[in-house]
Amino acid sequence: MSYINFNGKVKKANLKSADEVEVLLIIPSEELEGQYESLKDMIGCDVVGGLDSQVVRFTKLINAHSKKPLIQYKVDTTTGVVSQVTEEGEQLTADEALGLAPEQVEVKKEPDQIDLAVINRFILSGLAPIFEDLPHDFVEITKRLEEGESYIKLSADLGMATMLFTAVLEKYRQRVAQHAVAWDEWRKNNPAAGQTPAKDQTEDKATSTDSDLSEAEVPQSADQEENGQTEPSEGNEPQNVNTSPEDVLPEWMQDATPEQTVQGETVEPATGEEPAADAGQQPEEREITTKEVEAYILLHDPQYDGFSFDFRELIQKKQENKLSWIELAKEEGTSSSKITTEFKRFKELVKEEIRKGNGAA
Repeated sequence: MSYINFNGKVKKANLKSADEVEVLLIIPSEELEGQYESLKDMIGCDVVGGLDSQVVRFTKLINAHSKKPLIQYKVDTTTGVVSQVTEEGEQLTADEALGLAPEQVEVKKEPDQIDLAVINRFILSGLAPIFEDLPHDFVEITKRLEEGESYIKLSADLGMATMLFTAVLEKYRQRVAQHAVAWDEWRKNNPAAGQTPAKDQTEDKATSTDSDLSEAEVPQSADQEENGQTEPSEGNEPQNVNTSPEDVLPEWMQDATPEQTVQGETVEPATGEEPAADAGQQPEEREITTKEVEAYILLHDPQYDGFSFDFRELIQKKQENKLSWIELAKEEGTSSSKITTEFKRFKELVKEEIRKGNGAA
């Protein structure tokens, strides 16, 4: 059996008959180095293949008068988080000041495109937004595609038809494309961009990332994971240089007695002198990490209506057997999208409970 792999360009496609289409591919010679014999053996043979476009096309909405995009994208120079900024027109402001009805903006659609590799890097950074109508774990999906898994395998794992899966993935890529353009420009101009902690966004507002459901964005060694150490790299929680014991341990864990344990480890009460905090710093505003949420679930086993999984049991199994959410979903006989979607909602409820202090020991 012969097999070749290459990157090329579709030059043209001809409809030769009602039953046949002729596709012309242009492949750089270096792409076929070491594969010529395999290609020669395929001449006249039936083959199975697929073409994956390396360009994502999307449409921008442009103000026909100002020639500026109706929605612009700005990047926080510290975190790399991309936010949407609606264009503010001078004529609109003047009309409102005079009590006149604002002039309707003439909108034009302008096609644009971006390399798929840029979008993939953006998604894997953990900074890509998530959308309620597209609840899949696109970080994990992108990671598995980068590792060489096929669309057929991924769609089967998600319980979706392949055509539907690719359509959903393309829709997500198009929706985050303009975010990725702004992020890529910031990344190229920021030497430390690769060390920036990832923060997640929803469609309208930047919030803390749920992408840590995938191990793709947590490039920690086993020792670092065990000791709770995190180096500032893509997808990790930022490391605070002014951290005190009270910052490291959330309130509900600071008061825990030595007898209270999480996953076999004793939770010691915070001790030591607290360093001087920055003026105006409020500990409750610190983002609650997934590790803290999981520890809270294991310790307090919170229960909420509307969930079909026992997340305390699942987290225990996940940690004990060192499983990914996808591997865990397979063991439970369910889809990874269902389990991760429910856990995202469950995690937000636990975070709110921690903030309110309802579960303090």
